[in-house]
Amino acid sequence: MVDVLDVLIEENIRVGDSGLLVDVFHPGKIDTLGQALLFLPCESWCTKNQADMKDRYGVKMAERGVIRIAGEHRVMTEAS
Repeated sequence: MVDVLDVLIEENIRVGDSGLLVDVFHPGKIDTLGQALLFLPCESWCTKNQADMKDRYGVKMAERGVIRIAGEHRVMTEAS
């Protein structure tokens, strides 16, 4: 049995000078250090479409107590 927790979502947090952004999904109440996952979905390397990732992974993992950091990345056409 998994307890479902409130979820907080922090969106569009800038990463240094890169211009890239991350979204952080975490349980609404954090008392101690816990597990975290940096999530870079490989199926979107060409399209950068992560629209369905928020509900499929971000919220569901945070409900189970895992902090999820969803990183934006450059796609193939942007890389040099």
